Amino acid sequence: MSGLRLYKTGGWIDGNDIYDPTGDVFGLLRIGRDGLYVNTEVGKTAVSNQAVSELQPEPCNHHIVSSKQCLDVDLWHRRLGHVNIYQVSQTAKITRGMFCDSHHNHEPFNYCLACDIAKALRWTPRNKRKRALRAGFIHVDTFKVNPPGIRGERWGMITTDDRHRMRWAYTFTRKGMASELLGQLISKIQTQYGIQVYAIQMDGGSELYGASLKNLEYTHGVKIIKTTPYTPEFNGVAERSNRIIFDKVRATMESERIPIELWPLVLEDMVRKTNVTATRAIDGLTPMESFLNEALPGQDNKPDLSGERICGSQVTIHIPQERRLRSHKFGPRGEAGIYLCMEGSQIYTCWVPSRRKGHQIVRSANVKFYEKVRETELLTETEHDVEPEIRKNGAPISSRPQSVTEQTKTPSPQ
Repeated sequence: MSGLRLYKTGGWIDGNDIYDPTGDVFGLLRIGRDGLYVNTEVGKTAVSNQAVSELQPEPCNHHIVSSKQCLDVDLWHRRLGHVNIYQVSQTAKITRGMFCDSHHNHEPFNYCLACDIAKALRWTPRNKRKRALRAGFIHVDTFKVNPPGIRGERWGMITTDDRHRMRWAYTFTRKGMASELLGQLISKIQTQYGIQVYAIQMDGGSELYGASLKNLEYTHGVKIIKTTPYTPEFNGVAERSNRIIFDKVRATMESERIPIELWPLVLEDMVRKTNVTATRAIDGLTPMESFLNEALPGQDNKPDLSGERICGSQVTIHIPQERRLRSHKFGPRGEAGIYLCMEGSQIYTCWVPSRRKGHQIVRSANVKFYEKVRETELLTETEHDVEPEIRKNGAPISSRPQSVTEQTKTPSPQ
């Protein structure tokens, strides 16, 4: 019995029931243990339990099946391992025994829950996001850093203005300080630049949730936009800012051989330098100039880079008279250090490894730079000039400056 021939003559098969062109049931198909058996019914006369091999000369237990199995694409979709409709159709064309797709005008297979669960993919928006028309739309992202900074910083936060790509960075010791610092940034932008922050977009991290975040909405009238967790593409501006800043921090610390504990100060300096560097994102302007052109129009807002220095360069810092003993007439009037970041245009923050822990970060305006000196040559020469025979654990002092943790360790007794 051929289902295709039955279909062409006007009959059809519904489940295990066979219908003639008039709509009467005249046959029943069932699969027995010994093969395929056919029960036929013509009028009121029935012939049952006759093996297919007796009715037809060729065995067809794998070809004669119900139309639900032949014509239903859902079934073939599951039989072939949950393939797509094109594969079902193409397979029916180049194989035998599949009266499906290319032979009949059937409906596409229905929704398959198993496929959606097993083959779930990440959805990435393809449309280009529109930039804000004015300053005040801030993208925020927080991150955790190990090892902690020289002052115990374990967390950091970088905020980016959507319109001008102006950036601000904060480092802090506790996770819950992020919302408080975000409120300080909103007040700072409004007070210093006269720009009202109207929206903040952040990821689904828990460090920015809580009562302090709700207070921002009520106090400042800021709209809080939270993206779903583990979808960084929805907060692309903040993620891109992180990559730009982190790449600069890593490259600078590697090039100038800066100890890892000083990352908070290097991060601060890289954010400041990024704000005064031209970018294609705002038509070749610097973020600082573009931001100030909106905040303070009609003024010359071009950044002045005459005082810019290499982060990690060697410096000598003048020791004020108030910190020198008057009796030490022949003592040094300066100390060697490493420049890390700058405040304003004349205040430099430096690291002096010769000082005791807790007092190694020095802010001074009386600084002399040695930018062409590499690999801590100045520090090494200064140490050998003062105490040429100094040793640590029986070995000479390395030319690379010791990290903060290394300096606090005492030599083990021999």
